[in-house]
Amino acid sequence: MGRKLAINPNSARKAQHTCISMLTGGGKGIAINNLGLIDKRHPVVIFDPHSEYDKIAGRKVYAYKTKRGFCKVFAKAWVSGKPFALAYRPQIKSQDDKARRKELKAHAHWFGRLVWEASDGNRILYAIFEEYGEYCDSAANDDSIIGQIWTGGRKFGLR
Repeated sequence: MGRKLAINPNSARKAQHTCISMLTGGGKGIAINNLGLIDKRHPVVIFDPHSEYDKIAGRKVYAYKTKRGFCKVFAKAWVSGKPFALAYRPQIKSQDDKARRKELKAHAHWFGRLVWEASDGNRILYAIFEEYGEYCDSAANDDSIIGQIWTGGRKFGLR
């Protein structure tokens, strides 16, 4: 699968990815907000299918339900160079589990491609993929755009 490459790689960047895994109601959001994992000086985007985040790292999260709405605000915020906190909350229409998972996965991969294409190596961008287990095929060998972010994103400023 051909993917647009992120630009300005910096191999000296240290990997600062974090994975928080807990059972439902275990406190993932509380951990993210209280452990100082997200530097307030940098922007953060959240794939938030269950509308979990109203605040993150002390900032209000502005949430969008459509790709168009999210893209429009993300592009404007990214160009500003200022920190921001945005969430994409896809509206899943499918009712049966298999179709719902497929639809959620498509939205997550769209979000991942947007994150990857925005990465420029000169700026930090925190990207949170909430409820990853609902739409991944395998966390052990994720060859999707999300896996690419995890394995190669550090040198392009992705966390």
